[in-house]
Amino acid sequence: MSVPPAVRLWLALILLSGATSRAQGVPSTTSAPRAVEVDVHATDAGQALSAEDAVRLGLSSDGGDTSLVPPGLTADAPAAWPEGLEGTPGEVELELLVDVEGRVAEAKVVRAAVEARLTDAALAAAPGLRFTPATLGGVPVAVRLPFVYRFTPPVQVPAATTHLTGEVRARGTRRPLSDAALFLDGASEPATTTDAQGRFTLDVTPGAHTLEVRAPGHETTAFPETLTQGQTLQVVYRLQPREVNPYETVVRDERPRTEVTRISLHEQEIREVPGTMGDPFRVVMLMPGVGSLASGISYPVVRGSQPAATGFFLDGVRIPMLYHLLLGPAVVHPDFIDTVDFYPGTPPVQYGRVLGGAVEGRLSRPREDRLHFTAYADLINAGGFIEQPFESTGTSVSLAGRVSYTALLISLAANAFQSKEAEQVHAGFWDYQARVEQKVGQGRLRLFALGSSDDVGISPEMKLGSDGGGVVSRFHRIDLRGTHPVAEGEGEVGITLGWDGLGLNGEQTRDTGGTLAREKVGEYGLSQVSVAARAGWRRALTSSLDLAVGGDVEHRRSATTLT
Repeated sequence: MSVPPAVRLWLALILLSGATSRAQGVPSTTSAPRAVEVDVHATDAGQALSAEDAVRLGLSSDGGDTSLVPPGLTADAPAAWPEGLEGTPGEVELELLVDVEGRVAEAKVVRAAVEARLTDAALAAAPGLRFTPATLGGVPVAVRLPFVYRFTPPVQVPAATTHLTGEVRARGTRRPLSDAALFLDGASEPATTTDAQGRFTLDVTPGAHTLEVRAPGHETTAFPETLTQGQTLQVVYRLQPREVNPYETVVRDERPRTEVTRISLHEQEIREVPGTMGDPFRVVMLMPGVGSLASGISYPVVRGSQPAATGFFLDGVRIPMLYHLLLGPAVVHPDFIDTVDFYPGTPPVQYGRVLGGAVEGRLSRPREDRLHFTAYADLINAGGFIEQPFESTGTSVSLAGRVSYTALLISLAANAFQSKEAEQVHAGFWDYQARVEQKVGQGRLRLFALGSSDDVGISPEMKLGSDGGGVVSRFHRIDLRGTHPVAEGEGEVGITLGWDGLGLNGEQTRDTGGTLAREKVGEYGLSQVSVAARAGWRRALTSSLDLAVGGDVEHRRSATTLT
C-alpha cells in the first residue's frame, strides 16, 4: 500500500545541470558539475524557486520565479504485509530521491512504524516506484519528496468447508463398527475414526473426494462423495464382513415394551388433540390405562387404583379436582399450562402421599417481550388471559379467569318448559388465577394464587312437602416460592396456604302462614385449612442423569358443620 507523491514547501531540489556554473558564487564551466540543493515554495501557479535562488543558479536573469513541475507516479510498488506478522495497521513515512529518469535513487526513513518489519517492507518496496521526471524550466531535475506506505493486516478468509457425518455398520447385521478408520483421498494417515456407536464427523473442502473405510474383520471399501460449499452430508457406510457364520440367523422384531413410568405432553399435544376442546388436562382422559367414574364424567382414574388414590397437582401444589362439576373445562386457564405430566403407575417420591397415579400441570414461564392478551367466548364458556412484563423492575404479572355458561344453558333449557312452581335446576361455576413473578439477582420469586367454585342443585317443587337440595364446592390456593442457583444446581423453597370447602344443603317446600315457600331444612359442611412447606435442590449430572433431593411438611385442620 502506498501514497502518491506530494510536493511540499520543504521539497528539496538538486540541480545537476551545467547551468549552475554561470551563477554567482558557483565554479566556472571548467569545473566539474556538482549538486546544489535548494528549497522550493508554493505559489498560486504551483511549486517554484525563489527569485534569489533562480538568479544565483543562473536560471533567471530578471529575478522572476521559476516554476517546478513535480513528478507524477506512473508505476506503484505496493509493500507486502510481512508473512506471519500479526498486529494492527501501521504507517511508514519515507523521503525519496527521484532522479532525472524518474527512478528512486535513494529512500530514507522519516517516521518508522512500531513494527520494524513494516519499515523493512517499505524500504524494500520503494525502489520499485516509477515517476515522470520533475522539470524546472523544461529541464529534468532530481527532487526529494515524501512518500507514505500504509499497512493494513490482510483479512483472513476462512477456508470453505463442508461437513460429512455418518455411521459405519456391518453389512447384513447392521452392527455399528467402532474404531473404523476413514482415509481421505489416499492419505497415509486416517482423517478420523468412528466412536463406540460407529459414528463419525469429518470436515472437508468442497469438491469430489474418495473416502476409504477400514475396519478389522471387514473388507476395505472406498466410497466416492461430491460435496458443495456449505453442505452437510449424512451417510451410512456398510462394510462386508470377511467371514460370515452360515449358522447365524438374524431375527427382527419389535423391542419389548418396558413399563411406562411417565408420559409428558407438551404444547400442541395438550391443545390440539381431538376431543380436548383446547383444554390441556382433558388429554389425560385419552391416555392408555385411564378410566372414569362413569361415562362422560371428567374424573381420571388410573385403572387398578381407587378414585381417591389419583392425585392432581399444579406445579407441586395439590388441588382437589381438575374439572368443574366433573363435566366442564379445567379449573386452570389453558394459557397458564405449559406441560402435563401423567404418571400411570407409582408416582415419584415427591408425590409420596398418593398411592395411585398422578397428574401434574406445569406452569408456563412468563413471557418478557411485551404485553400478551387473549379473550374468547363460545357456546361453552368465556375466558380471558393477560400478561404484562415490567422490564425496568424485572416483574411480570399474569391474570386469568374463566366462566362457563354451559350449566346456565342447561338450566334454561330444563326450566323453559316448566312453570315457576315446578322443580328448578340451577348450576354455575367460575375460576381465577393470578401470578406475580419477580427477578431477584440470579433467582426468581413467585406468588401464585388460584381458586374455583362450583354450585349445582335442584330447588323443590312448590308443593307442600317437596324436597330439593344442592352441592357447593370451592377451593383456594396461595403459593409463594423462590428459586436460586446453588452449588451448580438450583435450589427451591416454598410455602402454600390452602382452603377447601364442601357443602350439602337440603330444601323443602313448607307452609308459612298460608303461603308456600322454599326453606332450608338441613346443611352439612366440611372445610379444611392446610399449610405446606417444602425445600429442594436439583442438579443435572449428565445429559441423562439428574440428582434431586428435597423434603416437605404439611399440616391440615378440618372442621364440620351439621344443622
